Amino acid sequence: MGSKIKSVPVILKENQYNNVDLKNFEKENKILNKIDIYKSQLVELFQIYNPQITDKSKYNSSLDNFLIQNNAYSYLKGNWIYFPWNGHFIHCVDQHKYFQLLTNRNQQIISKKEQSTLENFTVSIAGLSVGSNLAFSLMSNGISKSINISDFDIISTSNLNRIFSGVHEINLQKTDFTARKLFEINPYCNVNSFQKLSTSNLKQFILGSNLIIDEIDDFTIKIELRKYAKQHKIPLLMATSVGDRLIFDIERFDLNPNLPILHGLLTDDDIRIILESDLSNISQINEIVLKFVDKKNISPIVLDSLKAINKTLIGRPQVSSSVSTATSITAFIIREIALHKFTKSGRIVFDLQALLSSL
Repeated sequence: MGSKIKSVPVILKENQYNNVDLKNFEKENKILNKIDIYKSQLVELFQIYNPQITDKSKYNSSLDNFLIQNNAYSYLKGNWIYFPWNGHFIHCVDQHKYFQLLTNRNQQIISKKEQSTLENFTVSIAGLSVGSNLAFSLMSNGISKSINISDFDIISTSNLNRIFSGVHEINLQKTDFTARKLFEINPYCNVNSFQKLSTSNLKQFILGSNLIIDEIDDFTIKIELRKYAKQHKIPLLMATSVGDRLIFDIERFDLNPNLPILHGLLTDDDIRIILESDLSNISQINEIVLKFVDKKNISPIVLDSLKAINKTLIGRPQVSSSVSTATSITAFIIREIALHKFTKSGRIVFDLQALLSSL
């Protein structure tokens, strides 16, 4: 069995390599696809720097000068980025220019000052079935250049109804899958991966975080995350899809560390049972689930599905449309929290069926 393929890109930075270095690197590594996007990225940069140039002849002459000044035709300028998992070797602009390109269409909706705040807002995501989609959304929006991720599981075929992966990624660790996609969106980001969370590494996972995302199935860790968030005054956000209903729990422990865990929906006895029991009994698990989401937020069809687990169903039903919608709303809430535009704690319930019924 071969060695594990790394899930971190190798970056050869401008002025830190020469022609010999490039040739040696290509000999020593499995390059399947050499891609040069350096010039096309510089063309994009010219366009966003000069939106006012609409005359074709002036545009062409100005662009030519810009490309020459920025060494667009030199393979020794810019950075070369190697992705070990797919064999791509890409000639690319540097980190600053790349971020300008990545976030250019955010302008006006997100100011430059706000974008800088968002870039440096570190998020820790526990649970990557739903959490991976959220991580991709954050990275695409230029939020969290440093991100912590955790999941012990591998991708299974049944995950493909809610995880944006392909058949070639089945059996891949969810942490590796997520890290690779994040680096493909922004090769200059920082990703810290934890395959399994426990009380022994929880502090390391959350260290330096500005916000915690709880999408994990382990109820013990759910409680421990909140205890840590309270202790260190870190906001925590949980998105739950219950059929066609979406539940968003916002706990601003940063503003009020005395807030009860999960808005007080869990009693001290509930918390004790979660922390002291192994919760291997499905009826016991369902009781805890009902406490977490509140029975009034569960439709009859979803309630019936909980009773069918380990009888006619292997797990809780989830559909991509609900998960995708929850991801978008969660990313927006994170943005508003990071920019200090939203300061409330509480629960938001979003019913997709009710949305259609409102017409």
